Amino acid sequence: MLKTLHAAKGYELGKDVFIAPYDWRLAGDGHEQRRNGVGGYYPHLQALIEQAVQANGQPAVVLSHSLGCPTILYFFHKYVSDQWKAQYIHGWVALSSPWMGGTTLVQSYLGGWTLGLPTWLVPHDYVRRVQVNASSGVWMSPHPKAFGDNPIVITPSRNYTAADVPELVRTIGKSTWGNQTGALFDKLQGPYGELQSAPVNIQLHNWYSTGIKTGESFFFDTDLFDGFDKADQKTVWGDGDGLVNLVSLKQVEEVWPKTDSVSTKVFPNCTHFGILSDQRVISALAEYVGAPKAMNSTALFV
Repeated sequence: MLKTLHAAKGYELGKDVFIAPYDWRLAGDGHEQRRNGVGGYYPHLQALIEQAVQANGQPAVVLSHSLGCPTILYFFHKYVSDQWKAQYIHGWVALSSPWMGGTTLVQSYLGGWTLGLPTWLVPHDYVRRVQVNASSGVWMSPHPKAFGDNPIVITPSRNYTAADVPELVRTIGKSTWGNQTGALFDKLQGPYGELQSAPVNIQLHNWYSTGIKTGESFFFDTDLFDGFDKADQKTVWGDGDGLVNLVSLKQVEEVWPKTDSVSTKVFPNCTHFGILSDQRVISALAEYVGAPKAMNSTALFV
């Protein structure tokens, strides 16, 4: 992306293109201010955008990917004013957003997720202890309003839906982190669902991919118990980008309140991470930031 933007439009990193990494363990409230040595991302993000826009004399195009999209959604809804958005933001391109979570996060709770790497290289539960304690995991978990009564985890004696995930977490982590992590759902999942709408004064471009088999249900040969740590024995596949289910990716055009400030673009047969290097996406991004209304805008990657 950076090479294409530089070659086609003359963008230079550190001048009119900026990268703003964040602590992926945190949900939006954790980014508002720094506590106990973590958090406080939003004040720095706001300052970076203001400085970049003032230096270049043009509003910013914000590009986010995956969890970066809910992170920016919270920033726009809860942290900055409508007047600020109108002054500093030209548009927002959201790539592969888990707007209402995904079933892969439940798989992570039960047996870990290898970040897409083979299990001979990364054990299935290698980063599980981090995954199950991250407040951002609530955002990435399947939301009942999107996934409804579809069974996600199937055991010999019970089926678990999205609404049952907090109970599932408490069951498998009863003696360790279960109650703490389960309580995060009570605190964060409802309010996150309330954020599902286009921020005022923001032109949102929702881009995602389809056509990649994505896990919808996971079968286990034993019931859940305290300390459960197993990979599933069988997976039922559905549509998505290989990580985020289609029902979550398409929330914007199917469920969000309709507005002229939102558009959708779909790139078939492209994976969740592959979208970052897909030439169709890169070309579309270069075309967007180079359009007359966005000409010379500042670009910010989250």
